[in-house]
Amino acid sequence: MKIYPYIISVVAFVFFVASVPITFAHTGETGTGGDSSVGVTASSHVDSTKVKPSTRLRANLSPKEVRERRVKRFRENNRLTASTSDETRTALKERVLENRTRRLKSHIEDRLRNATSTRVRERNLEQFAERFRSNDFATATPVWNVRQLKRIIKERRQELAGEASSIATSSRQTMKRINRVRLAVHSIIAAKKMLGVSGKTVSKIAEQVNESLASTTQAQVQIKRRGFWTRLFFGGDRQAAKTIQREVTQNRERVQQMNTLINQSSTNADVKTTLQTQVQAMKDEQKNLQSVADEQKSLWGIFSWRLF
Repeated sequence: MKIYPYIISVVAFVFFVASVPITFAHTGETGTGGDSSVGVTASSHVDSTKVKPSTRLRANLSPKEVRERRVKRFRENNRLTASTSDETRTALKERVLENRTRRLKSHIEDRLRNATSTRVRERNLEQFAERFRSNDFATATPVWNVRQLKRIIKERRQELAGEASSIATSSRQTMKRINRVRLAVHSIIAAKKMLGVSGKTVSKIAEQVNESLASTTQAQVQIKRRGFWTRLFFGGDRQAAKTIQREVTQNRERVQQMNTLINQSSTNADVKTTLQTQVQAMKDEQKNLQSVADEQKSLWGIFSWRLF
């Protein structure tokens, strides 16, 4: 008697397995093309939510009608008519070609400009170096009181900042340091009338410091142009280091002389303080130049021992 439940379970399982394919087939007919209301409802739901309006519109049109609609829309967007479509299309093609040519030309010019910008700006630094040899301080207007002196310093600082902005980024910091010396020279020459008897001597020494900038700047440009392989095989630029060292030694003596003459002058304390600040800027630049020269001397290459 206990075997009957097992037989009933096996028969039920077989009946269930046999009925599964029939159920799937009935569901497929109902969902795809049958007359069941469930299939229609599902199809209507998909059309109303997931299908775009343009898709539903094209579904009811033939391929020829779809092409005609596209042509019509194109002509409306480009304002083409049946009589002038060829001329307008030709004009559009010429306009597109002209725009492409202009963009290509602009792209080439930008590439060339970027490729030569660094070289051109480095040449500008050399041009500034040549100006240091000339009367770079000729525009210094004589002043008669400390207020005018401070105004002249402020205006000159703004001019030099504008010049520094035209230099390449790699040389801009060097130019800023040079401009501090140029500003100091400009200020001292502008205030020579206020220094009394020693004013002429102080301004002459300041002019010599300004002229030394040409040599030190040229040496620094030469150092920056020294390539990686040159530094690797031959080390630092010792010739440029010697030039910088020579000018630093002379300028230190000049700075000391200017400090002494300014302290001995008969001008008031405010003018002395303002000018001593500018002389200190010259002194600081000599320290920077000395560090550049020491660095070049300390750089040894693979073949440096053959040269010295």
